[in-house]
Amino acid sequence: MKIEAIILKNFLDKVTLGGEIGTAILEFTPEGLKVQVIDTMKVVGVSGLLKGVTSDIDKLPIKDTSKLIDALNLFNKEVQLTKKDNRLFIVDAKKEVELVLSSEEFVENKMDDFPAIPYATNVQLSPDIFTATKQNSNLLKDTSSVVRIKDKMLSITVGEKEFDKITEKQEIDSPDCLVEMGERFLAVVPHFGKQVTMFIESEKPIKFNETTENLNVTWMIAPLNNKEEKAKKEEEKGATPDA
Repeated sequence: MKIEAIILKNFLDKVTLGGEIGTAILEFTPEGLKVQVIDTMKVVGVSGLLKGVTSDIDKLPIKDTSKLIDALNLFNKEVQLTKKDNRLFIVDAKKEVELVLSSEEFVENKMDDFPAIPYATNVQLSPDIFTATKQNSNLLKDTSSVVRIKDKMLSITVGEKEFDKITEKQEIDSPDCLVEMGERFLAVVPHFGKQVTMFIESEKPIKFNETTENLNVTWMIAPLNNKEEKAKKEEEKGATPDA
């Protein structure tokens, strides 16, 4: 199959969080190239479809997504992808890359379909508020955050009580809710496009979707709703958790 290297590279960057989700199965379906993965901590799940990309290749079990992304970055234009035995070949007129494939049973990050979770709220947003929150997280060196909608105001706070905090705010027309998120929440932010739809409801996973003419990617991030996890976060800060 032939494809523009940059299109495939950008898609894989989104669904694997820049290669952080290290293994994946690339499945060629009649609708396009489908990838469904979950991170090693079982906190972030990603489902993506690169529309209209079909091939006589059935599946490509990738053993190192970061290496595949880096390999695609070596090419400027269209490439030919072929599979022979347990090898993936990426070729243009001047370069040939040969990568060893995995076996499906050793792809640790493969994921089934997302659970069917109803949400009271979904809203289209620019990713700017999430990008700013990630910058705040880096500044404070704090990876936890509280996402709250109250009185039609979305706020995302980094930091916890008795410590430094920074809050980003944006007016939205949505019902009140509150979700506490752990460190994996902000891992998806650098991979958003120009606009995302956020699905949110108290104590449920937060879901983001990006849909364009060429792709459909959904990220689902589990909330920090385990008391032991919350207690651990407090201990790391030297505080005593609430009873």
